[in-house]
Order: sequence, then structure tokens, then C-alpha cells
Amino acid sequence: MKRSPLPVFEVLLLCAGVMVVGWLARPRWERARVDHEAVSCRHALQSMATAQELRRSVGRPFTSDLEELRGFLPSVQDLRCPDSSASYEISVRVSSDSLAPEGYLVRCPSDHGQVRDGLVSWADSP
Repeated sequence: MKRSPLPVFEVLLLCAGVMVVGWLARPRWERARVDHEAVSCRHALQSMATAQELRRSVGRPFTSDLEELRGFLPSVQDLRCPDSSASYEISVRVSSDSLAPEGYLVRCPSDHGQVRDGLVSWADSP
């Protein structure tokens, strides 16, 4: 009597084992994906804050227009949060006496953080 190399039961057991390992690892993979998106988003926020500072260093005022910042960004960067694909929000604070821009806020619409006048909001977060 010949015996098949892998009986049906062993194949089913192997499939069940793979499914259990995948089920157990899924939360870790999901957390890694979420952390990666947050880090990518925060990097983009810092790049836009740096672009604001570079504009200021060449005598141009802070801007709330994302397209005006493109020329000061290091590469052709997508100006959207990787999590929600929503555009970043930029606002400019103006002086009450001269109406000149004196500060800025770059904020993620998905609550990954913000940069206000060069200060980040996520000091110790991943």
C-alpha cells in the first residue's frame, strides 16, 4: 500500500498553523504600518517648516500656500498625509500692528502633530 507524501490532514494542519501565525502577527504589522505613516507625516511637516524658514531667510514672508513652499522643499514631495491623503494645513500668524506675517503653523489633518514656529508637538512620540 502506497502512502501519499502529505496526507490531507497534514496539509490542513499546516494551513491552520500559517493562519494562526498570521492572525497573531497582524496587530504588530498594523502597528508598524501606523508608526511608519506617522513618522513619514512628521518628516513632511518638518520639511515644510524648514521650507518656511528658508523662505524667511531669503527675505520672503511666511506663506499659507502649499504651492509657494514647493520651491523650497528638498524634492518633489507629496504634500498630503500618507494616512488620510488629506492636504496639510498651513496658517500664518500676523502681527497686529503691521499685519506682517510673524509666525506659522503647519498641521497634519490626521492628528500626527504640528510644527509651530519651528517647535514640534510630538517630542517623545514614535
